[in-house]
Amino acid sequence: MGKKSLALNLKNPKGVNILKSLCKNSDVLIEPFRKGVMEKLGLGPEILLKDNHRLIYARLTGYGQNGCFSNNAGHDINYVAMSGLLSLLGRHGENPVPPVNLIADFGGGGLMCTLGILLALFERNSSGLGQVVDNSMTHGLAYLGSWIYRSQTLLPIWGQERGEKYIGYREPLL
Repeated sequence: MGKKSLALNLKNPKGVNILKSLCKNSDVLIEPFRKGVMEKLGLGPEILLKDNHRLIYARLTGYGQNGCFSNNAGHDINYVAMSGLLSLLGRHGENPVPPVNLIADFGGGGLMCTLGILLALFERNSSGLGQVVDNSMTHGLAYLGSWIYRSQTLLPIWGQERGEKYIGYREPLL
């Protein structure tokens, strides 16, 4: 309730100037584009943080700003597969089952980006300075799933093949 939105054409210099003006008084900017897009528009973190040294510039991408995939487009299924978690999802003896976009987009992306923003805001209370928070959905998802990988040999519910990871698992009656 009470949310307002504004659509800007960032290919138009007027749109770029409006966004720059808004960022001068903002706490957080969330940027969802691939590496280099905002810099080409004149809206990179170096420029916006110069105008507002308290700004938290959050980058939310599929593969982050560095690495061999940073220029690639992707989708939730790509991030889940690249993280290794797709291999754990589905029935025994069948191909992996792609999940709804809750895992990579919301968990690895949104949740981890939110955590990064909150930590940057908390740190800003001490230093008075903003910072760039780089969030890769693939890396965030790999982190969220790391407890599964680490616990496979320690817990009785893990370690079996896909589809047999449940205590008391048995074949369907019909």
